[in-house]
Amino acid sequence: MYESAYCSSIHIKLTSALYRTYARSCLETPDGQAITNCSNWILLSYPNTYDTLSTGVPAGTRWVLEMYSTGPETARYYFAY
Repeated sequence: MYESAYCSSIHIKLTSALYRTYARSCLETPDGQAITNCSNWILLSYPNTYDTLSTGVPAGTRWVLEMYSTGPETARYYFAY
């Protein structure tokens, strides 16, 4: 993802999952070649609750969403920033 303007935070809302699901956001270098900083892994709330992954993301920042679960599954989610 690319944030063209300052955003106050990055949120994710898990809408469907069978197992405990975790997420974090990681900031990247401007060219997207390397990860420079990641938020802590958080256990996502369920259902339909937005969880905050990062706050104070500067304008022009590239970031990536990372997720994992405790079992094989397809997770559905929304994110907002």
